[in-house]
Amino acid sequence: MEWAEAPPSLRPGYLDPRSLKHTVSNIADCLTDPGPIPRGVAVRARRMHESCSSQCRVKGRVAEVLAAPADSVEDDFE
Repeated sequence: MEWAEAPPSLRPGYLDPRSLKHTVSNIADCLTDPGPIPRGVAVRARRMHESCSSQCRVKGRVAEVLAAPADSVEDDFE
């Protein structure tokens, strides 16, 4: 079977978000984007990363979440 014929989730370098339900957000690692995070987690992460440089990916994600209106951020998975 050629890779072009394989389902997308089996192709090298392809990560189907539906198959990644076991992954969790890690707000402690500065080099990894934690993905979508609830507002409450963003507030805690802001305290953890307040002294980080602009290279910190968590700090960037926190800024996005806290800049959004409070009712537009999903907090159902906190």
